[in-house]
Amino acid sequence: MVQQSIHGSERFRWMVRDFIAPQHRAGSRQLGNLIAQGIWPDVNEISVTDILVAAARMPFVLSQEIREIYGVEPTEAEWVERHADAIISLFFEHHVEPDAATPEGP
Repeated sequence: MVQQSIHGSERFRWMVRDFIAPQHRAGSRQLGNLIAQGIWPDVNEISVTDILVAAARMPFVLSQEIREIYGVEPTEAEWVERHADAIISLFFEHHVEPDAATPEGP
């Protein structure tokens, strides 16, 4: 999939049209809901999509690196579940406090 995204092809265009684009549209609606609820800040939709896709995909793209550095198998079911839980926790189960990012002045 990563190679298809880089180089493109007729098959890739089919995947985008029939699967990827509809999922992105659904994600865009969900992002709007998360922003409205104050769970996420008002950020660029394309950036959010790319960040989420990268967070989900990269451990598998870089699986050999993870094996070498951490000595774990990123394709084991338990590891995959923990990775998915981490993404959900980081991106969807917290509330952004507008003042929390502002450091306290003297």
